[in-house]
Amino acid sequence: MKTIYLLAGALFCLTVQSTTAQSIKNEVQIIEGAYGIEKKQIIEQAMNLSGKEASDFWSIYEDYEDKRRMLGEERLLLIHDYVIAYPSLTDAKASEITSRCFKNDEALARLHKKYYKKVKKALSPLKAAQFVQAEGFLQNVVRIQLESRLPFIGETVPIVTNINER
Repeated sequence: MKTIYLLAGALFCLTVQSTTAQSIKNEVQIIEGAYGIEKKQIIEQAMNLSGKEASDFWSIYEDYEDKRRMLGEERLLLIHDYVIAYPSLTDAKASEITSRCFKNDEALARLHKKYYKKVKKALSPLKAAQFVQAEGFLQNVVRIQLESRLPFIGETVPIVTNINER
């Protein structure tokens, strides 16, 4: 399993998926572009589910993914707002964006906890932990890819209005 993650991470580093603040692309598209396979296939490989487990899991996962996708889009809107505000970032705007980031992180943690419980009940604690681990890994890879293109507050950089320019 580590081999899949290491290979996926290496492929992700080599393949840069364009994500503009204007288009607000879905995080799933970033994963699919980086790995060359659908996110569902990556989760499937990580989970290694039997036939019955698979049917129980995927109905839960589809519901989870719909809700996670909304949180991912909110995160991309936050990045967009930061990119636009960066050249003249004020204390008030920095505070507002940071507060929204905390709320988004907290909502994602609550979502993971909620669906961990659902998967644990339907399958097992071990399979539920695998689900949370695989999701966390993929989300961290996406987050690093997106946020590595952003300037740090106070960093002197050319004015960026599109995260693809970085």
